[in-house]
Amino acid sequence: MTMMQKHKSVLIVDDDEMIRLLAEKMVKRLGYNVCGICADVDEAMTCINKFGARVDLVFTDVIMPGSTGVDFVRIIYSVYPGMKFLLSSGQHNGELDKITVDQKRIFFLQKPYGYEEIRALMEKIFSSN
Repeated sequence: MTMMQKHKSVLIVDDDEMIRLLAEKMVKRLGYNVCGICADVDEAMTCINKFGARVDLVFTDVIMPGSTGVDFVRIIYSVYPGMKFLLSSGQHNGELDKITVDQKRIFFLQKPYGYEEIRALMEKIFSSN
């Protein structure tokens, strides 16, 4: 674990409890801080309002009941210019077409994923400027 990992905070957003718990376990195993685990966009907005720019990465599902992960990213993207986003989905039903992909701030992870996929992608995310 590097010093950089210890200081990076990740907010996890997914409507599936098992995926939230698995993502939390993997992110923590990689040495990152999990600052929030949310079941929907409303809970995630509460965390963002609480932690603000201290969130380094939002790791969110794309398809959720109510607002989507894409809607959430669109709301907070310009407010927090240092924040990065990892969108994850097994099927996105065209939702990803609604967002312009900023390859230095917005990343995608196909479900199902494992530890090695998350490790490699998070390393890439935090090494990009």
